[in-house]
Amino acid sequence: MNAKIGQGIVENVVGHYGLGVRNERGERIIEFCQQTDFTIMNTFFKLPPRRLYTWKSLADCNHRIVRNQIDFVMINRKYRNSVTSCKTYPGADIPTDHNLLLARIRLRLKKIVKKRPSKRLDVRKLQQEIILQRTKDTINNELRIISEESNPEIEVEQLWNKIRRSITSITERELRPDKTVKRKEWMTDNILRLMEERRQHRNKDNQKYKETHSQVLKAIKEAKERWLQERCIEIEMLQAKHDSFNLHKKIKAATGGYRGWRQYMEELFGNENSDDITAGTGNIGPTITQEEVEAAIKRLKNNKTSGPDQIHGEVLKLLDSEQVQLLTTLFNNIYTGGPIPNDWLLSHLYRFPRRQTRPNALITG
Repeated sequence: MNAKIGQGIVENVVGHYGLGVRNERGERIIEFCQQTDFTIMNTFFKLPPRRLYTWKSLADCNHRIVRNQIDFVMINRKYRNSVTSCKTYPGADIPTDHNLLLARIRLRLKKIVKKRPSKRLDVRKLQQEIILQRTKDTINNELRIISEESNPEIEVEQLWNKIRRSITSITERELRPDKTVKRKEWMTDNILRLMEERRQHRNKDNQKYKETHSQVLKAIKEAKERWLQERCIEIEMLQAKHDSFNLHKKIKAATGGYRGWRQYMEELFGNENSDDITAGTGNIGPTITQEEVEAAIKRLKNNKTSGPDQIHGEVLKLLDSEQVQLLTTLFNNIYTGGPIPNDWLLSHLYRFPRRQTRPNALITG
């Protein structure tokens, strides 16, 4: 189009280092770039004029210089940082009166990974009394039917699949996460509404964006203070009751307490009751009791990721005594020689990058 951009900065379109004087066609290109969010990259690199002009007229001679910048490299503003250099090569051997304009672009191609549909559950919904009671009653009723219909000769895999399908179908229905998930306990609906309003003003109205951003920060500060105040009241009540176990637990939850790796491993693999175990006859140990299963379920920690079976510890704590007995029977059948369910043989391998001073950690679960 023989457009001349020339000198003169245009925000996000033309840089400091244009060449010549802008003409009408140059204005049209600038308007086009503003509408399509393009950036003219060979105006953003500080270079001598001989590296900026792209065309030399036949009338150019020692006494008259007729050289213009009329060829351009334009790229979407989102990727402008990918261009590392942009300049002309007047000495290039090409059959044209235009100079070779070369841009170096650094690209990092992203590998597309197909994600499986997420089955994440919002177990925090169990804090609502209505959902908690409804989920508890439904699960126990379903397992009660399975217990009544099961016979002693039923296969381990079949019994486990019935239990797993019943629990997961109920939890997926009752604990389905909302479209907008509150990832922090102190998060409120008002904060989420303000954040959505702020998102709508982004790149459209800077003044309203700044005002809404200030409201978001203020609402977050108030919500955090209110949440901490409630936690402090709970801690004071536990201290008055001399409940040291739950007291320290609440303090760690409020302050984000961290346990060392060595302490965690000792608690995970340590067995203080190893001396109290009585060996059974032959290769079979003592029978697993219902009290042991109940104690193990009680020790499960909340807010932990579920395994491949998609059953959370919070859900197992909803089982009543009769349904815990069903699990105890299943465990004993497996322990005394029955096959291990396929779900229990699965594991996931995750790679977590650490700091450079530490090697990458490989964690299985």
